[in-house]
Amino acid sequence: MSHVKVVVRSDAGATALVAGVIPPFASAAGLADTDARRLGGVVEALVRFTLDHAYPNDPWGEIEVTLEAGDGVTSIDVHDWGLPLTSAGGGLGPLPSG
Repeated sequence: MSHVKVVVRSDAGATALVAGVIPPFASAAGLADTDARRLGGVVEALVRFTLDHAYPNDPWGEIEVTLEAGDGVTSIDVHDWGLPLTSAGGGLGPLPSG
C-alpha cells in the first residue's frame, strides 16, 4: 500500500506543490503512466476547485490532500477549512433535511 499526505497553503503555488508528489506516489503505487496522468489531472482539478470555492482571495488557508493506493484502488481525499459550499448551506441558510 502506498500513502502520502501533503498540506499546502491556499496560494498560487498550491497546485504545483501537490502536483509534485504525484509522480513519486504513482511510481511507488505501481500505476501505469496513463493512470498517473489521469490521477494528476483529477488532483489538480480538486485543488483548483478548493482554491476557487473554499478560499477565494485567501492565501492563508490550508488544503490537505491524501493519496492512498492498494489492492487495485487509488483513493483521493481533499480537505479544507474554508468557506462551506453553498449547496451545503453556506451563506444561504441551513442544510437540507435528510
